[in-house]
Amino acid sequence: TPNGAWRDGTLISTSGVSELQRSVVALSGLPTAHLEWKQYRALGSCALALCDLAAGLLDAYVDTGRWHRPWDYLGGLHAVRNAGGVMIETHGEPLVVADEHAARGMLVAATPELLESLMPAIAT
Repeated sequence: TPNGAWRDGTLISTSGVSELQRSVVALSGLPTAHLEWKQYRALGSCALALCDLAAGLLDAYVDTGRWHRPWDYLGGLHAVRNAGGVMIETHGEPLVVADEHAARGMLVAATPELLESLMPAIAT
């Protein structure tokens, strides 16, 4: 299979945005701090947010809960990573798991710099 992430035969990539003030962020739950992002959205679907981020339509995803199961995010994780994005679990747990009962929260960004600047949004 070809490297990268593809949509309808076209190679996609994240937006490349690294500055928080220029970012459009999808939210799941309420962040502990409102940061100075450009805009935010609440799409209601982890999978949709992750695929939009992979395609460069969103710059970040802040998930403040631990309610997503592997089937909610694993496909999106694959797309994000192959499109050049970065994704971490909010409590340091592994994201790739076979346990169907594992619940995870995540912080996802188009670039490592943007991910770093979003960390206060999940601080406890």
